[in-house]
Amino acid sequence: MDALTIENLTRLHPSGGGVREISLSVARGEFLVLLGPSGCGKSTLLRLIAGLDEPDAGAIRIAPAQGGAPRGASRRSARRASARDQRRPQAPAAAANSISIAAA
Repeated sequence: MDALTIENLTRLHPSGGGVREISLSVARGEFLVLLGPSGCGKSTLLRLIAGLDEPDAGAIRIAPAQGGAPRGASRRSARRASARDQRRPQAPAAAANSISIAAA
């Protein structure tokens, strides 16, 4: 079973940016990296996955965690996604922005 499935996801901004018809799946244990130039939709995709923005179309499914919640965590499945400032690649990883993603 895939941990994350995105199907035909679209979110367009009035300025013309956003994501258009993105589909992907990430299996349990896989590691996904989003790379691209400024304005290509990386942060928009992460905000959609985290539930901070609503998609215009498409679906996002996050599978529940296996084996219950990790120690010290709530019963909801929590994952982390990080976005690094591309203008400062020398910044330490601790300075990266992080978003917690929880399954509904």
